[in-house]
Amino acid sequence: MKKRLLACVLVLTVCGCVPSLHRLYTDKDVTFEDKLLGRWSQENDDQVWLFDKGDEQSYRLTVVGEDNKVGRFTAHLVRLKGKLFLDLYPDSLEDETLLEYYTFHLVPAHTFIRVDQIEPQFKMAVMDPDKVDDLLQKEPGLIKHERLEERGDERLVLTASTKDLQEFVLKHADSVFGDPALLTKRTPLYSEKDVLFEKGLVGRWVKDTETVESLAVDDKYYQVSHTDREGKVEHFQAAAVRIKGMLFWALFRGEGRIAESTRSLRTPYVLVWVEQMTPALVVRAVEYDEAAEVLKLDGDALKKKLESFDADKWNPAATKPTPDKAQ
Repeated sequence: MKKRLLACVLVLTVCGCVPSLHRLYTDKDVTFEDKLLGRWSQENDDQVWLFDKGDEQSYRLTVVGEDNKVGRFTAHLVRLKGKLFLDLYPDSLEDETLLEYYTFHLVPAHTFIRVDQIEPQFKMAVMDPDKVDDLLQKEPGLIKHERLEERGDERLVLTASTKDLQEFVLKHADSVFGDPALLTKRTPLYSEKDVLFEKGLVGRWVKDTETVESLAVDDKYYQVSHTDREGKVEHFQAAAVRIKGMLFWALFRGEGRIAESTRSLRTPYVLVWVEQMTPALVVRAVEYDEAAEVLKLDGDALKKKLESFDADKWNPAATKPTPDKAQ
């Protein structure tokens, strides 16, 4: 049977969200903007918001976080007296690990986002539970709601009708939403068919007093660590991809594993051209925005442009006594 989950996930969890039992829109309030379709992320953030066309006037929204967790929603763009909002509602999910009786206790909810602009960048603000709570502490009768005790914490849930919700967000649009986030539309650098596993990218290399170590994960992708001259260690998840006949490393911040279902959805922190693997590893790093432009080139023009980026030469070193594959 289809199961629905109460979801305020990923960035919504971090920023907070205010769940509502009822939606923000009626059919006449729903609009659709093609310019919202595509892949969006904040600067220097691996998290991706991917808007696809859904049924009729809806979007299918997939949010992929740095930790590979995924949230899937049905999203509606709502226009109320010239103001735009998003209504997010969790998709139905199959989860065979959950007891069916348990799933009866999971109640789906809507969450609301104020949309300030879509172009040239997507500017949005999530409803802030602290701001809503402060307002309702002062004026409890302002809108119907419940305060639920949840393992010692109190959770605010809106129970008002769609009509009352619309009046509430319009009247308090400037006071109950958090700080706006600015997302940029990202051109996909590669697709799943471009992902491969290259054994030559497993190993340990040194340059002066710096070290790079790469461990294989299930012979599909990599865990990479970089130790700088001061001994500071930075961790990455990585996938090898072949684009236009050239080998690259797509690096994502953080430890852990790249989920196979999301590795082509996420925006890499940096794309590294692997110019050679032996006898030394020679790489040239290109930040995402530049890579999106560079990869519009082909053949000799592409190679010449990549060669204009600084080269790092890493000499092979003895591998530390660690397991052959990351666990």
